[in-house]
Amino acid sequence: MKIKLIIVLMLSLGIFLNAITLDETIKLALENNLDLKAQGQALKSAKADKYGSYLSLIPSASLGMNYGEYDAELDGDNYSNQISLTVSQPLFNGGKIFLGAMINKDVTNIEQENYRSKQLEIIANAESKYFFVLECEDLLEIAKLNLTTAENNLAITQVKVQAGTISKAELLQLQSEQASKEVDAIQAENRLQNSYQDLMNYIQIFKLGKLEKIELNQHQELIDILKELKRKQTEDLIAKVAKVAKKQNPNIKISHISKSTSQKNVWMAAGNFLPSVNLSYSKSWDDSDIPMRASDYTQSDYIGLNVSVPIFPIANNGLNLAKANYNLRKAEYNSQSAENMILLGIQNSLYTLIANAKMIDSARMAYEYAQVTNEQMQERYKNGLISTNDLLSAALLLNSSRTQYTSAKYNFLKAKTSLLQQLGTDDRNYLNKLIR
Repeated sequence: MKIKLIIVLMLSLGIFLNAITLDETIKLALENNLDLKAQGQALKSAKADKYGSYLSLIPSASLGMNYGEYDAELDGDNYSNQISLTVSQPLFNGGKIFLGAMINKDVTNIEQENYRSKQLEIIANAESKYFFVLECEDLLEIAKLNLTTAENNLAITQVKVQAGTISKAELLQLQSEQASKEVDAIQAENRLQNSYQDLMNYIQIFKLGKLEKIELNQHQELIDILKELKRKQTEDLIAKVAKVAKKQNPNIKISHISKSTSQKNVWMAAGNFLPSVNLSYSKSWDDSDIPMRASDYTQSDYIGLNVSVPIFPIANNGLNLAKANYNLRKAEYNSQSAENMILLGIQNSLYTLIANAKMIDSARMAYEYAQVTNEQMQERYKNGLISTNDLLSAALLLNSSRTQYTSAKYNFLKAKTSLLQQLGTDDRNYLNKLIR
């Protein structure tokens, strides 16, 4: 508890010696999220109900005592005292008690999966917001580079205007380009500040230091595998992730549990046609000094087997059974529909991840070519070999390719996060293990 407090205080005061890591961000998000805390209390409540239902399976006992005094005209103390002990044990009640306990167990399992689902959602959101901050930082750097390039081009053009080798119209064109890049830099700075604020609000801290960069080479092995996948290999991988999702995805597991609960409700409704059997035992002790009683002290024992058979209304029981069967069919359809939608979403996420993996290399190559081209065009512009339009076209191409490369990197990371959430795991290396 002290360690958690120290971490929160250090973040709040902004005195981290090193950049805050992704793992630290996720830890803070899990610790401070109120929805997760509320879900945790719901889980505890469900567990209490489950344990309470188990107690219905064991005998119940009650102890009672009666004491009374009578008319003072009678001789003696004239009192009567009775103590009784009653124990009852349900033997068979159409399966209602046992099935009720099993249904409460299902409810607990559903709450457990809801808690796990909320954890995965928080982890995925924290990672996505963290990646967005890093992306905004990179885009701000790009905007600053573009502004610096525009300023340098403008300085060269002003010299050429003074020398009379270029028209004022081209000077105005570059002045407009510089002003546009200044606006882009301001917008990028504003977008970065908003992304920081969004992340701080989500993890519930007041101040956030610089984020640790995510190096793409940490994911290079996965990228290399995904970009080389053939059609048959992709289909095999889809089958693998679908199999994993059926076992681990919280929403799929919840739908299966709900279907199981509906089946138990059918059995419980059918149990209404069966007899109820209860065993009871009672023992009483009587003590009295009333003269009319034959004995001042008596005790009695009673053992009974109570059997009841439902007769009327049979129609209501039949309707309840039919309703339970309808609800079971509904749960089966809902479960299948939910599973199909989740598996389809996982398939789309996997295709997106593969596409982003392939796009990274293409975007990097395009960026490198554009960078070389832009350097050549700037040199030619200095020597008066190309026009201002040619220079601006090269700068536009560089900016576009650099932005696409940045977006491709973070789109890959976000797609991976989304897929892991759908697979029901928070292990970032799970996909590597699965593919191997």
